[in-house]
Amino acid sequence: MKEPFMKTVLVVVATTACLWSLAGRAADKLANSEVPDAVRAAVSKAYPDAASCVFERERRGAAVQYEAEFEIKEGDKTRRLSVEVSSQGVILAEEEQLRFEELPAPVKEAHRSSRFSKATVMGVERLTRDGKTSYEVQVRTARGLREIVYDERGAVPDAGNGPVR
Repeated sequence: MKEPFMKTVLVVVATTACLWSLAGRAADKLANSEVPDAVRAAVSKAYPDAASCVFERERRGAAVQYEAEFEIKEGDKTRRLSVEVSSQGVILAEEEQLRFEELPAPVKEAHRSSRFSKATVMGVERLTRDGKTSYEVQVRTARGLREIVYDERGAVPDAGNGPVR
């Protein structure tokens, strides 16, 4: 009797969370001329070799932020990054796509010894925010896509790891 009730509660909670996140965060792709000078200057200064830069405006409640997605060519390697920038030109976060092999050894080892070790890795990202770095590993399991977040030591600091939203 409890199981169907719990499934219903979980579905309602998940649906509400999805709708809430969509309502609070709308993104608009921008032409370069629509991006504030402070935002473009911050990205250019921090990433002078950025190419193919695409900007989006994101609304988070009343706040407006910008996301810049770009590539940086380093020899025969191309790095794919996105950064969140305040409208005042302050870089708030950086996210970089990685290959699993590029993860730090403690993170790779933690993942290989986790219950998700047999799952198919779909994507890996390094996220730096407020001076802290974490690693997000997206995997496909029999239950669907999941995202596991590790800190630099390979610990899973947030028990909220769950399905990809």
